[in-house]
Amino acid sequence: MAVAPRNYRRHPARRVGEVGICWDGSAEARLALRTAVELAEMAEAELCLCTAVDSRGFLHPSYPGDYVPEVGGLMEAAQAVAAEALEQVPGHMPASLHVLVGDPAGVIADRAGAEGFDLLVAGSRGYGPVRRVLLGGMSDRLMRMAPCPVLIVPRGAGDAAREPESRDHAAVKS
Repeated sequence: MAVAPRNYRRHPARRVGEVGICWDGSAEARLALRTAVELAEMAEAELCLCTAVDSRGFLHPSYPGDYVPEVGGLMEAAQAVAAEALEQVPGHMPASLHVLVGDPAGVIADRAGAEGFDLLVAGSRGYGPVRRVLLGGMSDRLMRMAPCPVLIVPRGAGDAAREPESRDHAAVKS
């Protein structure tokens, strides 16, 4: 799903030069990263990976280690996870990395504005309305806060892309 900010159509048309990616190391973020890399390659754009450490001491379950109460420890964990993301970016693609501190949706939306992202890509866990209220729903918040279009890659999108291939192999084996 892609969402553009209100009144975005008034922006002058231009070439996509920078694609941002929200990274937390989760399976959904990995799928979003693959999507962002493909889009950035097609547009010959730079990729900007953003990960955020919540200043309230929250550490995403995909980060290595246990809960670390001080932001410094969280920063180290986030930098380790972010370095893993950079390893997945093709060597020929210009890419940068930003480890931010604060409310994740807020600081990533702020970075998107400061860097002039042309597109921001994020994964979605697909929690549904009740769990989203309890657990946050960062992609929903990003769609409302980001100054650029946001592409949300839903959980399982990679499975749907592989499905026709599975059918092709089944037909060949028959």
